[in-house]
Amino acid sequence: MLPDFEFNPAVEAIGTGSFAGTDIKRVVIPNTTVVIWDEAFLNCQQLVTVELHTNNLKSGIFSGCENIKDLTFGAEVTTRYIPDALKGGTAPKIKNLHIQAPVPPDCFGGFDDDTYVTTVLHVLPESLEAYKAANVWKDFWNIVGDEVAGTASVVMAKSDVAVNGHTILMTAEDGNALFYVYDSVGMCVYAGGPAERILATGVYLVVLPDGTTRKLAVN
Repeated sequence: MLPDFEFNPAVEAIGTGSFAGTDIKRVVIPNTTVVIWDEAFLNCQQLVTVELHTNNLKSGIFSGCENIKDLTFGAEVTTRYIPDALKGGTAPKIKNLHIQAPVPPDCFGGFDDDTYVTTVLHVLPESLEAYKAANVWKDFWNIVGDEVAGTASVVMAKSDVAVNGHTILMTAEDGNALFYVYDSVGMCVYAGGPAERILATGVYLVVLPDGTTRKLAVN
């Protein structure tokens, strides 16, 4: 019996059909998981809560799951294949879809028609209008700006970001930690490890390695 399962950060991949048909109820997948393969959680009828922090998502991961109450994609999940992960032979039934990325991911294709009608899309308050205007996301019948930026489900090394003049300083104990920097129109101007970046005057949104966000003004 697997009622509650948080993957160890050492697990790099979840194989095809690994948890298919099990009675798992809650699953948390950290950003250290490299890939989730097709139909990994096929027909998990007891699954109600899912939290994902990885970008490499294959097709139909949750196909046939009919009772998902909350499915959350962390701030670091920006892949264009989010809709494809939620398709499959039988599209999953999801009551609440939580997207914590501050900028709407530029997704390929779209979601199942029933998902657009019956699923409530939750986004960050400051991102609500952007999602309402973005391709794929704007087709949800119910979009609300009540999401709270979460933290990645893995113990992360300390990281920080600061501004010195026109330079954004991104530091982390882990040299492989990833930062994402978005400008005021939602364009990603930097994606990579700890670094110093010279940027033009403006307001920037930085996604730290732990999934939290920081808004900074460069003068």
